[in-house]
Amino acid sequence: MDAISSLCSKGILLDSGSISYQGEISETTSYYNNIVDIPLSVENCAKRGGSGGIKINNVWISTERNEKTNKVTSSEIVFLNLEAIVEPEYQNNQKLTVGFGIDSFEGQRLFTCVSSWENKEIITKGEKLEVSCCLFSIPLVPGKYLISASIGYQLDTLDYVGHCAYFEIYENDTSFSINRTKDHGFLNFPYKFNYIAFDNSI
Repeated sequence: MDAISSLCSKGILLDSGSISYQGEISETTSYYNNIVDIPLSVENCAKRGGSGGIKINNVWISTERNEKTNKVTSSEIVFLNLEAIVEPEYQNNQKLTVGFGIDSFEGQRLFTCVSSWENKEIITKGEKLEVSCCLFSIPLVPGKYLISASIGYQLDTLDYVGHCAYFEIYENDTSFSINRTKDHGFLNFPYKFNYIAFDNSI
C-alpha cells in the first residue's frame, strides 16, 4: 500500500474484472481497507526474517478483561501480545528483547515499543514464552492498523513478523460536525477547548 500511495495519484479497484471504485489514491486505498476482510496471521504476514532459535507463533491484541479483539477505541487500555516457541539454546534465563510496531495500512510506521527501552529484561524459563505490552491508550484516528512483532537477543534479531495482525479503531463519539479522518493526521491525542466570549455591546 505504501508503494502504491507514493507512486500513484489515482487508483482503481477491480471486482471480477469490473471497476468497482475509482478516485484519488488516498480515497481508493481507504475504500479498499474498509471493505476488505484481512486474513492476517503469523503464517500469512507481509514479511518474516531472523536468525532463528525462537519462533513467534501468534500475535494478537486484547482488552483489560483479557479478551482477544480487533476493535478498540482510542482511549481504552489494550495489550499487544505474542506467543513464541523457544529452542533449547535460548531456554532458561536468556535475556531477550521484544518489540511491537504499529503501522498504517499504507505501511507508514506510527509507533514502536521495545522492552529494552523500558529497561525490561525478558527472561525465558522453558520452551514457551508469552509477552504482553500494555498500551494505556492508542491515540489514533478511526481506521485499520497493522501490527508487527520481533524477538531479539543482544543485537541479533531471532524472529520478526511484519504485518501479522491488525486492529481497527472505531469512533466512540459521533457528535462531530467535521469527521476526523487520516487526512487530518493519524494521531488522536485527547484535547479540550476553552474560550471566553466578550460582549462589547454592554
